[in-house]
Formats: sequence, structure tokens, C-alpha cells
Amino acid sequence: MFWRSTLAVSAAVVVATGLAAPAVATAEAAEWQATVLPLPAGYPDGLAWLTGTDGNGHYSGTLQHSSEMSVLLYNGSEPVVAGAPDGCSGAQVSDENSSGLVVGSAYNCDVSIYDQGFVYQDGTFTLLTPPGQYTMAWVLDVNDRGEIVGHVMAPDTTTPAATAVWSPFAAEPIVIPFTLEGQYAVDIDDDGTVLFSSDEGPAIWRDGELTMLPVPNGYRSTMAFAMAGGHVVGSAISSTTAAQVSLYWPTPASTPQVLSGPGQAYMVNRSGLAVADYPATTWDNGVPAGALPVPEGFGGVQADGVGDDGTILGEGGDVSVAPGNPIIWRRG
Repeated sequence: MFWRSTLAVSAAVVVATGLAAPAVATAEAAEWQATVLPLPAGYPDGLAWLTGTDGNGHYSGTLQHSSEMSVLLYNGSEPVVAGAPDGCSGAQVSDENSSGLVVGSAYNCDVSIYDQGFVYQDGTFTLLTPPGQYTMAWVLDVNDRGEIVGHVMAPDTTTPAATAVWSPFAAEPIVIPFTLEGQYAVDIDDDGTVLFSSDEGPAIWRDGELTMLPVPNGYRSTMAFAMAGGHVVGSAISSTTAAQVSLYWPTPASTPQVLSGPGQAYMVNRSGLAVADYPATTWDNGVPAGALPVPEGFGGVQADGVGDDGTILGEGGDVSVAPGNPIIWRRG
């Protein structure tokens, strides 16, 4: 599929569907170049994938080995296995900010049989204390102010699950109760805005107020997956064809734009570079920016993150979609 460049046609689409007019591509996107990073020595059964970067050549992800998971770091192309917090069997990375603060979730910890959130920086792990009566925590993302968003649950069935924000500006974690059907947090922006998806549509939470995002006419099951610098990506299903499409909101108040091309846009950076996981495809502020190449010898690749420097993080293997070797992509 290609962007429609005829203004009359684009205007008709806006009127008929309630979608923003798609951007018109004026130049071909620069080709993406893939770099396969080495797996750490001593883990013959190891599989790895990347999910975080500081945007300055440091990458973080997860090494799966012998049924366990460990924090895996790269300074450039040199892998370092950082392991897991003391007293925990394993850990999985979810994100990293520009200060090199790595966040994720640990499991089978001495302090609790339940999963715990953690931060890692300068060689030190610190477990995050769940708020109040909650005992379980799964960390999703961290912003450049060091605010961390995650899911929290209590061991009893009467306490509802919630979203928590661990903030350096608050003495205690902030608990955000769910007020929408099927609500769950997916991201946190640099100004502290928390992005939610729900059965009722996507929403943002800011300073205690929940605001719904505009949804497209003629579509259902609108979801949001990521937010950065005010840019939001998500998906919806056509009410007429049942086809799933990717959506891009330039701002949370904007009418969403349907993204042309294959793949599901799950990631976006603060410059508006959106990335689909599989097939691994990119868009730049709504304009198609090229597919991610599969390195020689790999059967397939999957994107798992994008940095604010434009580096895309992911993995490749000898089958269509499988963890295996960590890969980074940059524009040529």
C-alpha cells in the first residue's frame, strides 16, 4: 500500500472515516543497516533480545539460558551479563532511559514469592517496593525523569489490581486505580503522562485526570501501545473488513492516522519514529520509512524497542519469529 497523495481523495477519507489525512511521502526513506551483536561467551544455550537503550550506544535486554533469565548489557558491541537482583532467581529487562537506568521485573525473590520490579544502574540492583497492600509488581517503562510505571497486584481476590508510578518526586509510589473496563497501563512519557489501553479505548492519565484519546470512526477495538514525546501508536479493527490497522496520533489530542503497510506499530520514540514488531516495519511521523532488513543467515527478525537516537532494537533467529541473536538497526 502507498500513501494517497491526491488531496481530494485524502479529504474524502477524513470525512468518511474520521481519520486524519495521511502524510505524503516526498522522498524515499534511507535504508536501514543491521548489526548483529555477539552473544556472551559461556552460554551455549543462550538466547537474547534487546528492549532498552540510553540512546548513546548502551543497550539492555534479557539473556535466556538454562530456563533462567538474566539482565544483559552491551556497551557498544561488548556483552556483559549482569545477572539478577540478590535473592532472585532471574530478571527480565523492559526499558532503559537516557541516564542508563535499566528497569524490569525479577522473579522468585527471597523477599517475596511474587514478581518484583527492579532498577539497575552503575552495577547495582535495587528492588522496588510495591505500594500499600500490594505485593506483586511488573515494571513496564521508565522515562527520562526516572519515573517508572508498572502493574501491581495484591495476593487476595478482593483488592483490585492497579497501576503504580515510582517517582523520584514522590515519597511513596503513586497508585492509579482502574476506572475503565479492561484498563491497563502501557507506557509513561517524559512529562509523567501515563498511557493506558482499555476495552473502552485508549486514555492518558496526567496529574490525577484521565482523558480519552480520539478514536477513528468506522473502526472498533482501538488500542494504544506506546507513547513518547506526545506521539502515540496503537491499532484498531475495521468495522467493515475486520482488518487490523496501525494508528498514529501526533499528539494525544490529534485525530489518529492509519499507518500504511504491514506490521503492527508497537513502539515509537520522541521524534515520531514508529516501529512494528513483525513484520519489522518503520514509519517516520506517519510516513513509511522502510522495512528492517534480515541479516544474512537469519530466517526472520523482530523489533523490540526504539531509542531516541533512532536506533531500533530487536532479535533474529533461524525461524520466522524467535529470540536468538540481538540486533540493532540504524539508518544508512
